[in-house]
Amino acid sequence: MDKLSKGTFLEQTTKTGTIEVCIDHNHITIPISRYEELIRAETERDVILRAYQAFTGFRLSDAIEAVLGPRPTEVVPNA
Repeated sequence: MDKLSKGTFLEQTTKTGTIEVCIDHNHITIPISRYEELIRAETERDVILRAYQAFTGFRLSDAIEAVLGPRPTEVVPNA
């Protein structure tokens, strides 16, 4: 990327729908949607980790529910 200006790189990224990411000194190209999904998952994990470290008891489940949504309820068939 050293030969391209930042603006040119961003234009190419937008045109192709991909982004170049550096992982352990290796550059890989992935779809922008996958990159956004990874960032979202990492952010959610960080929120849950902070809640886990800060809360105890039922309050932890309240914090996780705020991030992930309510737990699915089990439907018991009629007996």
